[in-house]
This record gives sequence, structure tokens and C-alpha cells, in this order.
Amino acid sequence: MAGVDFDEEELRRAMDMSMGNDEGLSVSENPGGSRETGNINQEEAEQMFDILVVEKIKEEEKLFEQFGGNKPNKSKIEGSNTKQNIVELSGLPWSAKDDEIKEFLKDCNIVKILIILNEYKKSSGNAKVWVSSKEDLKRALLCHKKHLGKRYINVNIVEQEETNRSTPSDPHAFTVKLSGLPWSATEQEICEFLFGCEVLGVNIEMIEEGKPSGLALVKLETKADLDMALKYHKQVLGGRYLDVEKIASEDDKFCIKLNSLPWSASQQEICDFLTGCEVVGGLAGVTIEMNDRGKPSGSAFVQLKTEADVEKAKKCHKQKLGARYVDVETITSKYGKAKQDQHCSN
Repeated sequence: MAGVDFDEEELRRAMDMSMGNDEGLSVSENPGGSRETGNINQEEAEQMFDILVVEKIKEEEKLFEQFGGNKPNKSKIEGSNTKQNIVELSGLPWSAKDDEIKEFLKDCNIVKILIILNEYKKSSGNAKVWVSSKEDLKRALLCHKKHLGKRYINVNIVEQEETNRSTPSDPHAFTVKLSGLPWSATEQEICEFLFGCEVLGVNIEMIEEGKPSGLALVKLETKADLDMALKYHKQVLGGRYLDVEKIASEDDKFCIKLNSLPWSASQQEICDFLTGCEVVGGLAGVTIEMNDRGKPSGSAFVQLKTEADVEKAKKCHKQKLGARYVDVETITSKYGKAKQDQHCSN
């Protein structure tokens, strides 16, 4: 032990004596009445044991100081990312994999690749690629309009937005809901899943038994972070495909629900069906509900911009999409109870 000039055997014997464990030791009584074992008497043993304890405490304090600085910062969840060097690839073959994208951008130092999926877990033909430096961004742009397979690939730099930060007065601004989480998922894993997003907080919802429900609310810092988080819809965490949905804020409270949709209806077809309506966030403003088997349920929520858009959407009630007559319902919020609006029937 550092700072203590006793060998290990003496310390062991000192501990035995201080604890009254004299078994197996040769004990004698000094004329002064003190007990002695070998060259160590009872008083010396107790002193040595005290020194041993103090040194052990000091050692533990040093270890605590060494690792104490690695505790997560409570002001922001550890694992939040502020990666700024991002390129977007479009026109990719649907079969393109990470390795093919790495080969396409072989002169770039790639940090992460995100192939964006549609609601059916199929490639959309788009991908986000994080690279290490501004020089890598320049090298990536040199690949613009080059071939990957038989396709010409568009390569563009993703501009980062620094405005529109969330405010305390709007608690649901820039908040997404994750569904289908593994029960074992931690806050740290959720932050790592949302790579490239600045995460302010994660709330994993619990059921009555105190166990995770498979749902979590994630508060993000900017609209750019929100838009990025929505790109992780149908990506995999822990073997599970996750649903990533935007939580309605005070600014986009106008929401409708469509029922009796064809199972094959896409987000684009739903937007086209709602003629003249402005959908918040474009395709990201359409959430197709899935059933327990992960298949479309025939229902979808759509976030609209204004009350006037809601009125226009009502006129689509009982209109055809594909071969199905679609019901249009107005609701108070995305997670409120849907109620049939009697005024939108023919």
C-alpha cells in the first residue's frame, strides 16, 4: 500500500489481531500485560490496521475523482450529436446498401450512413451521410451525377438551421414520439439512435407495473433536429422497427383522421387525395397507422396548416381513393379522441 512501510504478511496478521482472530498464531503475554504475536503486539496491530483503513479510503477517493468527471451532463442527455457535415444522396437504387454507398464515396471519411425508409420499411432512394470534415463535404460533391449501379446520384450538402429553437411556452415544440421500442431501451440508446439530432430530454413512458411501455417522448432543440428525427421512421433499434411521429404543438393543432384507406395507400397518395390542403411538413405530416402485425390499418392522421385547410379536407369525406370511399374525421389533437364531424357528411 502506497505510503505504508509494512509488508503484506504483517498487514494480514495485524488485521487478524485487531479483529480478535488469534487462531493459528503463537500468542504470548508480555510482563506489561500486552499480548504479542511474533514481532507485533496488540497495540501495534491496531495502529497498523488504522493506517490500512485510511489508505484504503484514500485509494477509493482517488478512484471516485478519476471517474467522477465522466458522469452524464444532466442539462443535455449524453449522446446528443451536433454533427454538421452532412450530405444527402437522392436517386439511389432501392437495393443500395451501406457498403455500396461507402464505395461510391470512397474518398470521404464517413461517420454514419442513414438510408431513409418509407412506411413499408423499403428504401425511399434517399440517404443521409455524415462525414468527418468540410474537406470530406467537398470530396462528396465531386460525386454529384456519378453512377451507382445504373443510376445517376444527386449529391447535395444539407444546410443546418440555427433558428426556431424550442421555448418553455410551447412544451411540445420539436417533440417526437417513438413507438415499438425494445423494453430494454435506455435513454442513452435512444439518443444514439437519433444520431445527428440535438436531444434535450427523453421520457420513457411506463405502464402501471413500472415497466417500459415501448413508447418514449423525445424533446429536440430545433426544427432541423425534428426534421432529422423523422428520417429515422422505420429504422431499427435493438431488432425492432421504430415508428417516429411528430407530436402536435400549439402551432399545428389542426389535425384530421382518414379511415377506410386502401392498405396500399402511400403518404404521397394521401396528400394528393386532400386536394388544395397544405399538409404540415409535407409527407412527414402524414402518419399511417399500423396494426399489431406492422401492416397498414387503413387509417391515417394528417397535420394541416390552418382551419381553412381542415374545411377543405372535410369536402373530401366519402370521396374515393383507389377503390375505397374514405371517411374524413376532425379531431381536437393527434392523440385526442377522434369524433365524426356531422357537417362533413353529404
